[in-house]
Amino acid sequence: GAGAAADMSVQCALRWCGWQAEDELDAALEHWRWDYDFGEAPARLSLRHNCAEEFTRTDYDESDWVAADPRGFASVARHLAAGVFSEGDPRLLLGTRVTRIERSDRGGVLVVSSDGRVRVAKIVLLTVSVGVLQSSAIRFVPELPLSKLRPLHDLAMGAYTRVYLAFPSKFWPEEQRHILIAHPRRGHYAVVTVMGTEVTRYPPAEAHMLCVTVTGDEARRVDALADDEVTAEVTSLFRDVWGEQPVPAPLSVRVCRWTTDPDFCGAYSVIPPHALQGGFAQLQEPVGPIHFAGEAFHERYSGFLHGAFLSGEDAARRIVAALESAEQRDRAQLMHSPLFKNIGTVKTFTRPGAGGPTAEAPRQLHL
Repeated sequence: GAGAAADMSVQCALRWCGWQAEDELDAALEHWRWDYDFGEAPARLSLRHNCAEEFTRTDYDESDWVAADPRGFASVARHLAAGVFSEGDPRLLLGTRVTRIERSDRGGVLVVSSDGRVRVAKIVLLTVSVGVLQSSAIRFVPELPLSKLRPLHDLAMGAYTRVYLAFPSKFWPEEQRHILIAHPRRGHYAVVTVMGTEVTRYPPAEAHMLCVTVTGDEARRVDALADDEVTAEVTSLFRDVWGEQPVPAPLSVRVCRWTTDPDFCGAYSVIPPHALQGGFAQLQEPVGPIHFAGEAFHERYSGFLHGAFLSGEDAARRIVAALESAEQRDRAQLMHSPLFKNIGTVKTFTRPGAGGPTAEAPRQLHL
């Protein structure tokens, strides 16, 4: 179709424009521009969706791209939930994993959790990642239709692993925010970000923080390593890069592995070349009473946090409309049901001096 003809991989487009990484430095710069943003190499990225239709860069100022808040990301969720749920609200079930979603023949949905409990709902909104939907973590009964499975499996999940390291002293340049490492293995702990300092339980009282970002296939390799293996690799690399500058052993290391986390199965959605040729409509379409939302489902900002938030608002509007439509349909069906067919004729009369006809109560009601 037209969409397929208009699309190609970012790698193909780069080569057509005269760019091809010829050495380690070229590869490091290419990784910084593409892999670091999207979590995958240019060969796996759709040019149309990830470049021509990349609106976050034009719709938002660069100052909005990164928010470093010491309260942590959970503070955003707590703030949003405060207007809906009270402390200890029994409607909010945390730590509960859904394993089965069944559409009932009589309407509504049965939701089964891993503890065996079954909950019934008129409508369900799913905000799990595309990676979880592609996995066998949640069983759908009956299975989702092909019209939903096809666009879901068109997408991929980017691999984005971050390694946080606390050092007792600095060995990197003060003026640098990001440090790119050119290595024979493309993307090998390629981006180092200076995070500043934090108070730790280790001596000295302040630790100096670095964050190393790994993406794509290299991230998948790192995810399979133990923390001590990752620490050894990063420390060895840093000692090679900084040469005679002493690089101390890190005080502590934290590895964030999104790809191997069964609750996420990846960092965020990625649109490969020639994916979603029919656009986002089928991806966003509910399956009966089952609705979908999340960053992957927002046409303008897929892959981004604000896309997830706005997708949730869109889904909420669709659910409200669906509930109102169902209520009107139920009312209409009730009025046309046999229960009301044999109601006696309603007589009207006009009371002298009254402004209009007044109904007289029916004398007979046949059930």
